[in-house]
Amino acid sequence: MPIAHADKATRFAQLHRKSAAFVMPNPWDAGSALILAELGFEALATSSAACAMALGRRDGEITRDEALAHAEVALTIRLAGEASLCGGSIEDASGDLARPLYDFAHAVERVAAAAEAARAHPFPFTLTARTENYLRGKPDLDDTILRLQAFEKAGADVLFAPALPDLAAVRRVCASLTKPVNFMNSIKGKSQRGRAGGGRRAAREPRDVVVPRGDGGAADGGARGEGRRHLRLSGPAVSARTVKKLAAAALTAVLLAVSTGSSAAPTGAVATESGYETVRASPDGIGKRYMGREIAQVMGWQGAAWLEREEREREERTDLLLPELALVPGMVVADIGAGTGYIARRMALQVGAKGGVYAVDVQPEMIGMLQSLATKAGLAQIRPVLGSESDVRLPAASVDLAIMVDVYHELAYPREVLASIVRALKPGGRVVFVEYRAEDPRVPIKALHKMSEAQVRREAGASGLVWERTAGGLPWQHAVIFRKR
Repeated sequence: MPIAHADKATRFAQLHRKSAAFVMPNPWDAGSALILAELGFEALATSSAACAMALGRRDGEITRDEALAHAEVALTIRLAGEASLCGGSIEDASGDLARPLYDFAHAVERVAAAAEAARAHPFPFTLTARTENYLRGKPDLDDTILRLQAFEKAGADVLFAPALPDLAAVRRVCASLTKPVNFMNSIKGKSQRGRAGGGRRAAREPRDVVVPRGDGGAADGGARGEGRRHLRLSGPAVSARTVKKLAAAALTAVLLAVSTGSSAAPTGAVATESGYETVRASPDGIGKRYMGREIAQVMGWQGAAWLEREEREREERTDLLLPELALVPGMVVADIGAGTGYIARRMALQVGAKGGVYAVDVQPEMIGMLQSLATKAGLAQIRPVLGSESDVRLPAASVDLAIMVDVYHELAYPREVLASIVRALKPGGRVVFVEYRAEDPRVPIKALHKMSEAQVRREAGASGLVWERTAGGLPWQHAVIFRKR
């Protein structure tokens, strides 16, 4: 007999008040939800990233109608309840790059309004309030705690601060609150050093661990890092590692049954499109390999503040990079994977008002941000271009120089993108790959987000580009420069 919605909502609320932690995985479609339910998880929580990736897109690229179709919810607490959901969340991210978080008072007012709507339901709708300081370039633990405490007083049932830097921060947050705390386990940024400073957000969202209370004992039950960490599900305690292995095994079996009709384990890489291989995805990769290299996960537009961080100039020294490009007034250049236009704006000053800068990105949100920043800076020579994953969509023979700064290693279709860049180059035009040096173990960047000079030269050479020189005077990166034949 089906469980009534009100009973589900009551049970869901009770799970947050258990004396031990419980885990909510993030299914991405009905099939994955069934698998996770069969594994014994007591509750499931979908997400924007789950919805987007199920549609083959990046987090933040889905429309409102697609989000509603995916989760059967509207973007309000009232309609969420009417859609038979038992809970939902509200965040303080504004979507404005210049002011990525709502002001404190306004953020609290939003939570209070959401709490009022939640209480209007005839069942216990569980409201989660989250502050995104650490995702939006503001790694301020004191402000994070202050916001969460205010959200708690405003009526939130569960508090959440994604991307906390370490377990010490998790414990401090838990100890400062009396209501359950949601902890998203294993959120990984691009930079090992920068995880607490608004680093790149992983393309996949991991499981959620709900820590029931704010006292030290309860926090230890769900967030202790020493030894084997056990998380209580329905039935006996099982380790987080075991849960991960079970889920991965079940999913692998389903995928194999669909793709090959066999339950046998995969044996190595599987060739797909010409030049690409499908492999088991590593924690920071997409499970697709090109010329011996697994392609890295990409950053969504939600991490845009990381591109404009104050310390970027000190870490990357673009003042040393720009002279290596040998730009002159009147040139037409292209910033591929421009993001917020950090590099495009600097090149625009070099090529002058009579030159031009194509700022290419595949995310409409990034295009909007870079256009706004370019307009604010008075740089009319910057021309935003919405590209695709396989084509930069630039006019043929129109560009003197194209540059990719910490971008190429994340391209899902590197061969096709390079071919489109080569088409856009004028005769003798140049392409510059700026990548973190894989040869240097001191560079505090994860392996898949680095590239060696040899690998860059190998892949660029396969696209018909001729190596010209490599500029290695940057703190962490090298600029490998090629010319069109």
